[in-house]
Amino acid sequence: MKVRSNIIRVLVFLVFSYVNSVAQAPAIDIWYGKTQSFGHLGVPQKQINILGRVSDPQGINTIDTLWYTLNGSAGRSLNWGDNGRRLEGVGDFNIEIFLTDSDLNTSTPYPDTNEIIITATDENSNTTVDTVIVEYTGGVTWNSTYSVAWDTVTNIQNVVQVTDGKWEIVEYETGNYGIRLASNEYGYDRAVILGDTTWENYEITIKNKIIQEYPITGGVDNGGFWGFVPRWTGHSDLPAGVSGFDPKAGWEPSGEFTGFALLNAFGSNYYQIGSIDSEPSILQVDYNTRYFKIRIQSDLDSNYYGFKWWLAANSEPSGWNLEGFIDNTQDAANGSILLLAHNVDGVFGDFSVSPLSALPVELVSFKADVSNDGKVLLTWETATEINNYGFEIERAIATNNSSIIEWETIGFIEGHGNSNVTNYYSYVERPSTTGKHYYRLKQIDNDGTFEYSKLIEAIITQPLKFSLAQNYPNPFNPTTTLSFSLAEESHSTLTVFDALGQMVEVLKDEVLPAGQHTSIFNAGNIASGTYFFILAGKSVESQKEFRIVNKMTVVK
Repeated sequence: MKVRSNIIRVLVFLVFSYVNSVAQAPAIDIWYGKTQSFGHLGVPQKQINILGRVSDPQGINTIDTLWYTLNGSAGRSLNWGDNGRRLEGVGDFNIEIFLTDSDLNTSTPYPDTNEIIITATDENSNTTVDTVIVEYTGGVTWNSTYSVAWDTVTNIQNVVQVTDGKWEIVEYETGNYGIRLASNEYGYDRAVILGDTTWENYEITIKNKIIQEYPITGGVDNGGFWGFVPRWTGHSDLPAGVSGFDPKAGWEPSGEFTGFALLNAFGSNYYQIGSIDSEPSILQVDYNTRYFKIRIQSDLDSNYYGFKWWLAANSEPSGWNLEGFIDNTQDAANGSILLLAHNVDGVFGDFSVSPLSALPVELVSFKADVSNDGKVLLTWETATEINNYGFEIERAIATNNSSIIEWETIGFIEGHGNSNVTNYYSYVERPSTTGKHYYRLKQIDNDGTFEYSKLIEAIITQPLKFSLAQNYPNPFNPTTTLSFSLAEESHSTLTVFDALGQMVEVLKDEVLPAGQHTSIFNAGNIASGTYFFILAGKSVESQKEFRIVNKMTVVK
């Protein structure tokens, strides 16, 4: 009996020791499931991220090592939070694997399977092991026309890729769903990604709501930010001030941060597109549900951005609240869209993305050609049209400070209504200044709704010769435009004569700079007939004399 009693004591001790060791072992919480898929929608960035948190019953300071293997590779050490950057929470880890990693299986047939084994050990040598299966599908490009209604989604990673933070699908208002950070999970750059690294020109509209901001004074965390980072390709070591972090904490190259900056520490909030921002003021956060819409175009010399916002209960405004060109050497040429919550608790709701070519009319081409005398010929072609009232032609001229742009309507061309055949359009613009000019079409439907085309650009250089263009229109009644170019700064006269050689009117008599010039002639007080207009003068520097004659016809 004594022997049996001793055996029972030993067994009880062993069982107790085992249970106690299990109870004292670290815990590994893997977010978004033990099987995760990447690449099935496209390539939103150059790496994948497996997120989670490690903890220990005795406290996070007792964790000794945290590491993982990828498909049987050598062990790779992991950092855990908090580190004041992407590892925001205590015990957070982020396994960041680049798509170029030689240990990552990305071959056909798809999806290719990868095994990640995570091991956590505390200072008492208690060890926990967990496994994540990563299914990778290659050869897919994210659909450029894309939308998500969150009430139909059960797994966040099925429709976007999470790069930081613990996000949940929530009903934030009756019948309205979106993604929100889990309780107390706000912090530094919590983010999800949608889209493809190949995207260039697109618009995104997203319903969203700020719930609470958490401004922190000092350093990189002074205040909050809520919005987008377009042209996203993945975290990096740039700029230099954020190099050396694991996971990487840099954001260059990318597009301009576009959204709402909550800088309460400085007493001001504002909307921004990079260096372009609304007037800084004590702009109170009203926590209403809003729409944000951004427009990105990358195929110009300078990247174009448009940004507007409006209350969800209101109609979309026709214009953009902020708009401009930003020529930043750190801007990426193309990329996906990062939805970013920096020290902000809020909801990103339903969204839709469309390429800039998606107009109510099927616009096949839109281009600008500059003639030798400085005229700009705009031509465009449509394949189909539905309820097309017509096109307003708008122009913006780049200045030395070209961040902010202002558009003006310079013409209108009537559309073909409903058409399923190819239609060709053209418009001649006679700029009065040299430099870079931007053009866009405002396509208007019969019901007054409209959409903008992509932007195109034309560079008007200083003319190499003195020239006098044919007036436009011609014949005319009662007004017409006379255009001429000067190769040098010159004292110039522009005069109208009748067929008998009698002077009718002097339109110009002054020193004018080199470049394109225009003048309006009104024939309201003269009879029908043929008239002549003469450009004459002498250049200031070279003293070159010139005299050019052209004729025009007044028909009443």
